[in-house]
Amino acid sequence: MLSRSDIMKMRMNTIHTSEVHSFCVNLCSSAFYHHIRYLIIYIKYVADRLFLSV
Repeated sequence: MLSRSDIMKMRMNTIHTSEVHSFCVNLCSSAFYHHIRYLIIYIKYVADRLFLSV
């Protein structure tokens, strides 16, 4: 018989594997790379603004 913690662990494992799978799928798509590139540009821009204001 499964205890409550065992069920929680199983549920967490299934959630984790599905997240990893979807992340891999996103990584394979070119749109993901575009988002990362824009994100890096945006972070650099914000960092520059912060350093200038200080």
